[in-house]
Amino acid sequence: MLVYIAWSGERGRLLAEAYNNWLPSVLQAVQTFFSPADVEKGTRWNPEIARALEEAKAGIVLLTPENLNAPWVLFEAGALSAKVGKARVYTILFGLEPKDVSYPLAQFQLAKFSRSETKGVLASINGALGDRAVKESVLDAALEKWWPDLEAKVKPVLESPPPELPQARDSEDILEEILSHVRQLAGESLLQRRSLFFDTLTSRPGEVVTLAGRKYEVVPLETEPLWGSEVTPQAGWEPDRRDAPAKAADADNEKPAASAS
Repeated sequence: MLVYIAWSGERGRLLAEAYNNWLPSVLQAVQTFFSPADVEKGTRWNPEIARALEEAKAGIVLLTPENLNAPWVLFEAGALSAKVGKARVYTILFGLEPKDVSYPLAQFQLAKFSRSETKGVLASINGALGDRAVKESVLDAALEKWWPDLEAKVKPVLESPPPELPQARDSEDILEEILSHVRQLAGESLLQRRSLFFDTLTSRPGEVVTLAGRKYEVVPLETEPLWGSEVTPQAGWEPDRRDAPAKAADADNEKPAASAS
């Protein structure tokens, strides 16, 4: 099961590194995805991020006071919600209270960084593992063993001087940045579809083509020509004669002339 870790800012990166190394130790059936490079405005981001967002079954969003309204965090949280649903997106609060979080992030499960609330997040993720879920007693023992390691890595990050909070940005500017990320995601998907299309054109039925690490078998297309299908025009519809096949016009010319009576 892939868990996507969303973050922004330098302290967010350090926290994400800690969770990326810690979570699979507690739940060994879990794999994590964490991009170590922050995505700045106007940056073309790695297609690997798009693939991870698509394949993730849960997401953890790490919130600090300085990234609370970061457009990239909002975008990733929204993408995760669309893929896995609100119930599988967990926001971990560092130096924040639940009342500090506004929509759209407030709609997700909010958990302060503490042992008790972390246990709740782990229990929820464990419940999504199906047959690979561990017993509650095993999860409690794992948390008992590994919690001090996470706490030791998080504590110095929270004690470090926080950066100056960015100046408030208007909603139009934030929306523009989120839309730019959405357009890039759509562009990457289009390029992938084109790649698969051209690979298929040069392959024979039965052969296998690879796209984004996945294998697809080429199947034969329908052989019936497009003009072989009968189309029933709707009322008021006039065909564009420029697009009709030339042979249709030739067929009309070949009709025998009506005999004069």
